[in-house]
Amino acid sequence: MEKKFLKDTVRRVMISSKYKLKKKNNYISLILTFLIIILVCFFILRMSISYIQQKIQYMLDSRKFEQYLIIKINDKLSRIANSDLSDNEKLFYKDIFKKIYIKFTPIIDDAINEINTNKK
Repeated sequence: MEKKFLKDTVRRVMISSKYKLKKKNNYISLILTFLIIILVCFFILRMSISYIQQKIQYMLDSRKFEQYLIIKINDKLSRIANSDLSDNEKLFYKDIFKKIYIKFTPIIDDAINEINTNKK
């Protein structure tokens, strides 16, 4: 009887240790799978962002985009020129032109002086 009890105890311990080992292996494989998925997602995200940046840069450098901007600016300027401005718009454009004038007056004066000295 004692021998049988000992055999059963050993068998239970062996089964228990196998179960614990399987459980441990399952956790390790789960963690590794999770890390691999995160790395793959990170890699795909980086590649996608790089591809999108290249496409945006190509679009901004294209002649079509430049023409589109020119058409939009011309349209906006003609719309402003052909319509009456509200008081808020007048103040807005007045402030902008004032800033531009202050910023570029020295450059324009230098250019005029350079032209006048070249004529003499």
